[in-house]
Amino acid sequence: MNSDKNIYKKDVNFTELASQDVEFRSILKPNGQVDFSDPESVQQLTKSLLKRDFGLKLALPPDRLCPA
Repeated sequence: MNSDKNIYKKDVNFTELASQDVEFRSILKPNGQVDFSDPESVQQLTKSLLKRDFGLKLALPPDRLCPA
C-alpha cells in the first residue's frame, strides 16, 4: 500500500472528531482520549471514522469490531 494514500498516516484528532460526531463525543474522555480497553469505545471509534471518512453508517452487533 502506498503510504501517500493512507488517510490514517497521521494521528486522528479525537477532539475534532467529537465535534463532528455526537456518538463519538459520548465516549471521548474529558482528557481527549479514547479508552482502548473498552470494546464499546473501540467500536464507536471505528464507526465514527467510517462515517466521517467514507460516508458509511454501520449497525453492528456489540461483539463485532472489538479487540479480543
